[in-house]
Amino acid sequence: MDKSIYIEIRNRLKTLISGTEFENRVFFVGGCCRDDIMGCEIKDIDISVALPDGGIRLAQWLHAEGHTVSEPSVFHDFHTAKFRLAEYPGIELESVQTRKESYPDRESRNPVTSYGTHEEDCMRRDLTVNALYQNVSTGEIVDITGKGLDDIRDHIIRTPGDPYRTYDEDPLRILRCVRFAARFGWEIEKETLAAMKTMVPRMSILTPARISDEFLKMLQDDRPAMAVELLCEIKAIEYMFPCVPKADSVKALQRISSNTDSLNLRLAALLHGNQYQQEILESLRLSASEVAEMTFISACATQLQECDDLDDAALREMQFRSGSQDRFKQIVLLAEAMGNHRSAEYITERTAKMLSEGTAMFAYRLPLTGKDIIEIRHMSPGPAVKILQRHLLKYAFKNPLVSREELKNVLIECKI
Repeated sequence: MDKSIYIEIRNRLKTLISGTEFENRVFFVGGCCRDDIMGCEIKDIDISVALPDGGIRLAQWLHAEGHTVSEPSVFHDFHTAKFRLAEYPGIELESVQTRKESYPDRESRNPVTSYGTHEEDCMRRDLTVNALYQNVSTGEIVDITGKGLDDIRDHIIRTPGDPYRTYDEDPLRILRCVRFAARFGWEIEKETLAAMKTMVPRMSILTPARISDEFLKMLQDDRPAMAVELLCEIKAIEYMFPCVPKADSVKALQRISSNTDSLNLRLAALLHGNQYQQEILESLRLSASEVAEMTFISACATQLQECDDLDDAALREMQFRSGSQDRFKQIVLLAEAMGNHRSAEYITERTAKMLSEGTAMFAYRLPLTGKDIIEIRHMSPGPAVKILQRHLLKYAFKNPLVSREELKNVLIECKI
């Protein structure tokens, strides 16, 4: 959201809670404070209320006073509520009480939460830069650790408290630390990095779903290759996938991420040639269609790696299978990222020439339909029709300007 809207919402809440029990107890917290200070786009507004069950109470009070679009969504188990102010119906706010956490079950990262002090709320967070608060009533930035603002200035990633305890309690924070370090291109503080390496076996309790969520977010950030390199350095990758990515795959990811933000292409670059590609894609909870698309693009890019032997007919067949110029460009882009710049450039030049000559076959349709084939060959419907269609396509790939009449003759003379 635009920063001006963010400030308007803060000022509106300041006015609404003035003179109430919520004054000086309502704080913007976490990512929105960090991004505001850094001048980044603000995506979400999280609110911390320093009162028992304060998040729910604030939302319900605002609704009772007629200041929300509708009744807030309340999640009593988590002591949170979601609501939209009447003046800003398109922006959802989430509020929660300041809380403390305990982890009685060593096999789960899900804490038992209860109302806690501001200090306890701060220390349960993943990073100092994500543990900043802004008092809605005064506008003051509250940096309880005394390190958050300095870490933003110095480009440092570290935990608010003891990193060993932080990662022992919730090992997902290891992945979040990697994600934010790579997102900003910042250095991980020495003790924090050492704790990540020591505590990484705790990742064994994480569900595939949570690992997938964090990893896909890493791939969609600006420095996915840095994230993968960090995961390899601390050996977290061994608890995520059945194999460690090869160095050339990470380089391919780095090259392609500078040219596209497509998640499919970034994944295809990283997993190209990986014998566990299918297994990894499925573990990331991607849809069957997404898996099929990445597999197809990767296979075609591999074929382009051998483009010196790729004749015009084979190139037109790939254009035909791609179905569109945009999809074909993705294939070429992946081949280029895989290290064959010369081949990709050559294919692009040949394709441009075919387009100018009218011999490219991205949207080609046979002049003869299946029904035409049945009538011309005096045959019954069945698998043989598809075999004949494939034969005609092969001929058309070699003769892209072939006419309907010429194809009829090819069909009549075909011995299949």
